[in-house]
Amino acid sequence: MINRNMKKTGIPTLDDCLKGGIPIGKTLLFYGKPLSESDVFVMQSVFTNLAEDEVCYYVASGYSPEVARSGFRDYGWDTSKYARSFEIIDAYSPLVGASSSERFIVKDPESIESCDETITAIIDMLSPGDMLMFSSLSSLIDHCACGGEEVIRHARRWNKMAVLRGAIVVYNFTDRGYDAELMEHVTNGLCNAAVQVGGLGADMIYGHFFKVHACDWAKPPEKPTLFKVNRPGGITVHIPKILITGPQGSGKSTFVRTAATLSAGKSVSVDRMGTTIAGDHAQVTIKGFSVDLFGTPGQKKFIPSLRAFAVDAMGIVVVVDSAKPDVENALDILRTVKQEGVPYIVVAGKQDARNAMDAEEIKKQLGLWGGEPVMSICSSSGRDVQQALETLIGMVVESPGSGTEEKFGTIIDGLRRVRGVRAAAIVSTGGILKAAEIPGGVQGERLAFAASTILTTAEAASEDLGQGKLGRLLVDLDGHTLMVMGADDKNMLVVLADHDGNLGPVTAEAERAVEMIREVRGK
Repeated sequence: MINRNMKKTGIPTLDDCLKGGIPIGKTLLFYGKPLSESDVFVMQSVFTNLAEDEVCYYVASGYSPEVARSGFRDYGWDTSKYARSFEIIDAYSPLVGASSSERFIVKDPESIESCDETITAIIDMLSPGDMLMFSSLSSLIDHCACGGEEVIRHARRWNKMAVLRGAIVVYNFTDRGYDAELMEHVTNGLCNAAVQVGGLGADMIYGHFFKVHACDWAKPPEKPTLFKVNRPGGITVHIPKILITGPQGSGKSTFVRTAATLSAGKSVSVDRMGTTIAGDHAQVTIKGFSVDLFGTPGQKKFIPSLRAFAVDAMGIVVVVDSAKPDVENALDILRTVKQEGVPYIVVAGKQDARNAMDAEEIKKQLGLWGGEPVMSICSSSGRDVQQALETLIGMVVESPGSGTEEKFGTIIDGLRRVRGVRAAAIVSTGGILKAAEIPGGVQGERLAFAASTILTTAEAASEDLGQGKLGRLLVDLDGHTLMVMGADDKNMLVVLADHDGNLGPVTAEAERAVEMIREVRGK
């Protein structure tokens, strides 16, 4: 049954974070840097609700209505089917001297009074549950001669008027280098909820995340969520790496190939005479999640390299042959998997083989007396493989954080109390930074991106820091000092400190923090 008092964004994980979606009479802001693709969130919210027969008004201020409709089509969303319930307010065409065929037009987009006249007229038409969506609040700020503070003052008034009518207001906002005071007004005072949309990387974006920054009807989760933008398709929550491992001949490659048939139907395997020698890969979409699966070679000689394969894995599947479990190698693999501190499951494969043991017997063979899930499957069965992956995905998404992450958080909290320290974070040195593993909130993520950019231009320093060899790397950053210190082969410490010429106390505390990180990691 559809809850008409709650409107979905169309992104299941985000709706879960918001306890079901956006309640009527509430306002929501999506914000990010350029290239973060925060505008897609508004567009997906629009089309999701149009498909539910809701009424949406879309303020196009950064581009023409024709470009707006074309943008929807790029994601596979045809708004022409909803002409009776979808209106575009043209706040762009008069700006460039173009004519417009829209019913609602802002006559002078450079005048906040003209914008206010049109938007107020729209709000007066709203009924409970109707949605007023802004493609780009930042474009209104840039175009209006009155300045950002005056635009935000009007936006607050629009919010109050719309909320009194039981409507929902959603904004997209791009930080184009506005001053800190304006950003504070936008991100912390404009709406009932704010969702940060960020890119992993600095000069080059190689991943995206969203995180509920504030919300007055639901408790924001501590961890951000990784996502991909598909054309067509829109936003899909992304799990960039699930590792499929296990002894040789256990059925890992079959597991990956079967998983590939669940959606895209494509997988890659490098093998010789039927034995995987360089790993398997498949991209799968399951229950709204985009997942990249990586299989490892199973020969005994590769087991010592398992930790390298596991870098940045968010979940691990250990495949065991139910008829010939190869207990010795399976136990070696499990010991390494447990050290990674990420969710994992054991699958007792080849259940269709003669003499196959069930999950309980495999548990006994491997000495798994804790709560580790052990599932009986046939790796060639799509139903079995999907059930196993859904179980692991649930563990990945709902994992409250390992003891290691909690201890890292304590280290960072202690370091941030040191005089002169502006911010600090512990960052994975693996290929893709995992925002979910960075204590320190939004500022910690910014530090991580800065460190990543610096290290990608200094290969030797990156290698040394990755091995925990280099004492420290100091870089001037926006009038402060960015200190990067290697802790071990997986983590480094990043500290932003005041640039006052006396880094001695900060350095000493940072070195203590590095030793604590090494202790947590058992180094």
